Amino acid sequence: MERQSDQKRIALRLLDLRESRGLSQEKLAAVLGIRQPAYCELESAHTKLTAARALVLADFYRITVDELLRGTRDNGQRTTDNGQRTTDNGQRTDNGQG
Repeated sequence: MERQSDQKRIALRLLDLRESRGLSQEKLAAVLGIRQPAYCELESAHTKLTAARALVLADFYRITVDELLRGTRDNGQRTTDNGQRTTDNGQRTDNGQG
C-alpha cells in the first residue's frame, strides 16, 4: 500500500515540475525518448518511473534525483516549483540566483 502512495506522490511531483515550468507532456516525452501517452502514464501513476528515467529528468530539470522524487535535498533543503532552493523554514539558499 505504501508503494502505491509513493508512486502517486512521485507522479504528482512530475506533474508539478512540468507545469511550474510551462512544459508540455510532449516535451517531456521527447526528453525521455518515449511517446506522450507513455509520459501521461507516469504522471497518472499508472507506470512507475525507472531509475534511468529519473536520472534523465533530474538532469533536464537541473536538480538532484532526490529533489525530483521527494522535492527535497539530502540536507533538508526543498526545491520550490520555480527551482529555488529553500531550507525547511523557508529561507532561500541560492542567494537569489537560479
